[in-house]
Amino acid sequence: MQRLFDRLTGGRGYAPYPFQEKVADTILKGKNLFLCAPTGSGKTWAALLPFLSARQTGQLLADRLIYVLPLRALATSLYKETIKACSNVFKVKLQPEDRTREKDEIVITIQTGEQKNDPFFEGDIIFTTVDQCLSSYLNMPVSLPGRVGNINGGALLGSLVVLDEFHLLDPDKSMKTAMEMLSRLRPFANFIIMTATLAAKSMDMMQEILGGEIIRLSDEEVLALPSHSEKRRAYRWIDKPICTDDIVRSHNHGRTIVIVNTVDRAQQLYLTLRQEFRKKDKGAEVLLLHSRFYPADRKKTEDVLMDWFGKDARNTNAVLITTQVIEAGMDISADNLHTELAPLNSIIQRAGRCARYAGARGTGTVWIYELEQDENGRSRLGPYRDQSEVINDTRKALAKLNPAGEILGFYAELDLIDRVHTEQESAYLARYDQDLFSLKQKILAAMDGRNQTAVRELIRDVASVNVIISDQPEMLRFDREKWPQMLPVPRSSLYKLKSYLSGGIIDDTRVAAIPDETGDESDLRFTWSWPTDIDQLVKASWLVVIHPDYAGYSAELGLQLGVPGASREPGYFQRPLIPRYTIRYETYGEHVRRVMDAAREMQGFNRCASEKLAACYDLDSGRIEKLVEIACALHDVGKLSVKWQNGIREWQEYKDPAKLTHEPLAHSDYDPEKDWREKQPSRGNHAVESGYAVSQWLFDNLDNEMVAAVIYTAIARHHGAFSKSLSDFQLIDDAATWAGLENPPFIQGKISLLDRPQPTDRLEFADDYLLNFERDEEWWPLYAFIVRRLRLADQKSQKGDARYED
Repeated sequence: MQRLFDRLTGGRGYAPYPFQEKVADTILKGKNLFLCAPTGSGKTWAALLPFLSARQTGQLLADRLIYVLPLRALATSLYKETIKACSNVFKVKLQPEDRTREKDEIVITIQTGEQKNDPFFEGDIIFTTVDQCLSSYLNMPVSLPGRVGNINGGALLGSLVVLDEFHLLDPDKSMKTAMEMLSRLRPFANFIIMTATLAAKSMDMMQEILGGEIIRLSDEEVLALPSHSEKRRAYRWIDKPICTDDIVRSHNHGRTIVIVNTVDRAQQLYLTLRQEFRKKDKGAEVLLLHSRFYPADRKKTEDVLMDWFGKDARNTNAVLITTQVIEAGMDISADNLHTELAPLNSIIQRAGRCARYAGARGTGTVWIYELEQDENGRSRLGPYRDQSEVINDTRKALAKLNPAGEILGFYAELDLIDRVHTEQESAYLARYDQDLFSLKQKILAAMDGRNQTAVRELIRDVASVNVIISDQPEMLRFDREKWPQMLPVPRSSLYKLKSYLSGGIIDDTRVAAIPDETGDESDLRFTWSWPTDIDQLVKASWLVVIHPDYAGYSAELGLQLGVPGASREPGYFQRPLIPRYTIRYETYGEHVRRVMDAAREMQGFNRCASEKLAACYDLDSGRIEKLVEIACALHDVGKLSVKWQNGIREWQEYKDPAKLTHEPLAHSDYDPEKDWREKQPSRGNHAVESGYAVSQWLFDNLDNEMVAAVIYTAIARHHGAFSKSLSDFQLIDDAATWAGLENPPFIQGKISLLDRPQPTDRLEFADDYLLNFERDEEWWPLYAFIVRRLRLADQKSQKGDARYED
């Protein structure tokens, strides 16, 4: 372990701290863990070390590590640091499709609302956000089209799930949902919960609920940390809102960070401060950083931050105006940090960007200011509108500090947090068992597609939606070569457009559009609707396109809603958000073989999940893989219908008739870039039809009816997370023969198939036969695993001669 850590840190003779080794030993023994350690102490490496050590030694610890953070900026920062360190030891790849299966290869990815590099959590180490992780668990992943919603939940099985900065989660929403998720996953995954500022009683209560061990650093261990041995960080309460004079007066050509609670406030303050410094200190560098910049513009600011605020910075006389994006994890430090009032645990997190380093830069002041008031004299709470009681308690606690500034060490900070947060956090956790039934019902309804407001109810009210600025949404390209860049914004921000939405059109200008999805992953198309009221807009599933008359963007200020901007060509990612392959002509038999081959190739990346599922359902791990193969072998039987074959053969006649043989087809030639506007012959649906067609055979040939239901439900939903509508279809005469030709050898005999369902059959299959997780809760893990394997194998089989075009 020590040698690995030394190599990761550049071979400079560093050894892990004792608490990091203790964390690693605990995780390598297969135990779950709670870690309380101060900011800058090395919590990240405490979590990564056991996973990397197991990878290096061949120990089966976890199929992947999913590192979950509350803030996108923190995920980005740790992602970059981990790549840099791991490159000293491993052959690092940054895209799952770049795998070569070399020795010591490791794939490190990121999936946030801003950086969508791994939409289906296929990396070995995945950095992501709370919104992304929990919404994936609910089958409603933010930032992705709804029809792919049932792919990511299965990635949690067999994983080591790290929830960092856990105290920043909403205790009544995302924290409870995360705890329910971890409780459900306990037989199938391991977890680490890490925090710097969670109240001690709250951590003890969570341990009682979830099990696991608690590791807390002692006073001596904290003082042994270089970043804490000489720290002198003073806190000062200012009973008025932030004003530019206070910032300028304390700056003194040093390093200043100003943190406010909303992007709008940051943009306004930046413009005012920039003007003020131009008058009084022309040499000062004034920077703006928040969550609504396109990646390239944001990167420019982040790249220069290290020169002014980083550990080895030599430049001074800089002011950074920012938001919660730097609240945790970003390794920068100021002499003076000015912040608007927020919950105390957030204040302490923000304070971690002041006096962060040893030596002279271990001294600094944190200035905390009262909130602005609205026209009715009420505090503008911004993202903390549901935490007014905690804000009031924080205000009272800070007002008791020495007006001239009071120096607080780590345990003094924790004591203050305990006084402010323990009562509320404990009350929420005490109600956890009482609320558990209701919480589970909401979660299970979301997994079934019956709770469209789940993200707001179970994660947070301000869960993000993607925004594009364009006056022609129908001309946006969502194809194999291009996918538009989007800016994630809190849904609540869209209320700025409310006054424009009466009637939906102003002076013949539509305000905003939302997409309606058609097709499947390989042929995803959109039609556009135009909301006429704000509720429709705020409830958009994942994307809103706003006309440039009602939103603007600049590289200096970022996205501004309700502010007109110039019409501009949207930027595009170099690769699509989800795989978009050029589809090649493929017979039914060829496609089934390729899907099964792709599923077998994935087996090695799912060993831990297979073993844990086998233990839970009293099967052997080989049986789990056989169930995956059965699903893959039978998943497209519905394409053997008369309507599908007639339609696809007609299209292939148009594209290239010379390829046609007597064999039934799975795919025809199709280029999503060139053919998406062409009207294709109707083929009907096939996924739910496939599930129905094989359902009776599965009942007859598997020794457990619920396992059969898991497989035919996975088949029915291999193109849509909540598909359930069964059409009237008729199979071709020799469908059973073709369906049996490519079956794995353990399937003996002829496959008997159903077709021509009666109206009552169609209703019963949708309502009574397909899994309903409120009724069939215990089978969600097996379903999540099999449907993920099937859908990813189906995607990968489509690559064929094609690939991502970078």
